[in-house]
Amino acid sequence: MLKHEIVKRDLKTLESDGFIKQSPEEIDIDIGFKPLVDKYGADKAEYFSKLLNMFLHYLETKEDYQVSGGLRGLGVSYHLKKRHTGERRPLPKEVEDGKQ
Repeated sequence: MLKHEIVKRDLKTLESDGFIKQSPEEIDIDIGFKPLVDKYGADKAEYFSKLLNMFLHYLETKEDYQVSGGLRGLGVSYHLKKRHTGERRPLPKEVEDGKQ
């Protein structure tokens, strides 16, 4: 199985288990580390958390989603909303401050 097929399969697993919910314009990710460990075991939970970080980075940079949220207790909660054409992507703070 190719690497991207494994990633797709694992993301679908998280979605079918209720950790990821999505519609055409929005994605909600709500994952507590304890429920992840309880469901999959510690090693698989660590893998899933790394996978989600890569998934979030991909959605924000390649698919142009606006990401809000972050750490919540011992887990993460993110809300992603698809940017529409022409919507301004925020500049990194260093650029806005004139630093490089």
